[in-house]
Amino acid sequence: MLSLTFVPSPNSYAFINGIEIVSKPSSLYMRSDDTQPTLVGYGSSFLLQNTTNLETFYRLNVGGQEISNIEDTGMYRTWSQDEAYIYGVAIRTIQSFLNDSIKYTPRIPAYTAPLNVYATERTMAVDSHINLNYNLT
Repeated sequence: MLSLTFVPSPNSYAFINGIEIVSKPSSLYMRSDDTQPTLVGYGSSFLLQNTTNLETFYRLNVGGQEISNIEDTGMYRTWSQDEAYIYGVAIRTIQSFLNDSIKYTPRIPAYTAPLNVYATERTMAVDSHINLNYNLT
């Protein structure tokens, strides 16, 4: 049960437009047998448990088109194109895998991401001089 209470500050008022509460499937982020992720630039792991809530700022479909929340896999997420965050030679390095199929399992369920997210990728170039111009941060 969720109990949500609003207490306004003295001599003030508040307007609450809407609140959306979405249940999170168990083990969406991590499973008990998964290795904890290490953040880039940090020597220690970030403790990520099923009680952890994460806030998503951007969800990108790397190399692909925008995927609207209606086209998502039931979780109503919007996947933006990554072109606004790519510059230089990397913009041309898209590979497409439209004929490949994704085999979802109980461990990797279909709601993880829509199929179109897996259909494209960006790769480093074969030319090492071009690779020096990539921004991988």
